Amino acid sequence: MTWLMPCVIALAIAVSLRITVAVRSTLLAEIRGIGAAAVDLASGDLTVKDRVYGNDEIGETSRALNASIRNLNLTLRTILESARSIGTASRDLAWVT
Repeated sequence: MTWLMPCVIALAIAVSLRITVAVRSTLLAEIRGIGAAAVDLASGDLTVKDRVYGNDEIGETSRALNASIRNLNLTLRTILESARSIGTASRDLAWVT
């Protein structure tokens, strides 16, 4: 009986360590995914790769980054369409004059 308590304590420590390692690995993978999306964005890759990992703060950060990339894409498309319209209008004016 004197060995039972140390065995239970050792087992509890082992289980706690395993859970800690699993949670740490999961969190690091999620954070690395967000970091990879930020690196892609910085290099000019404006595609959204829906890297959403849950409903916690990391998931909220991922969703916010995805929304920012989508909004940036929309803004750039709007600018491109406006530039095309201006180009067409200037060609029309040049042809008329």
